[in-house]
Amino acid sequence: MKQTNSLITEFNISGFPVIKVYETYFEVKSVEFTSYRRFNYEEVVRIEYYKGGGNWATWPTVHFLQTKFEPHILRIFKKNGGDWEYNAPAKHSKDFEEFISMVRARC
Repeated sequence: MKQTNSLITEFNISGFPVIKVYETYFEVKSVEFTSYRRFNYEEVVRIEYYKGGGNWATWPTVHFLQTKFEPHILRIFKKNGGDWEYNAPAKHSKDFEEFISMVRARC
């Protein structure tokens, strides 16, 4: 008998990557593209959600503007060495962070 992977939950808020969680994998769709990328839980090494940006310490004004408007990054690392990066809004989202933590726990 064929086993189906039913959708368990989904994070779909404007401006954020769309994430669909299934029994054995999850899918992510970036804001910029229309297709989903599939990640099997056993292939994922770690998932990070952090504020993007470089080191502008020598330029305080530029650093302030960059940290204010630079997007957050969702980054997914796989065992095969591949990693994927998705942009999220500049403003931190506790709801998105909690959803990512739930996905992390399944990996």
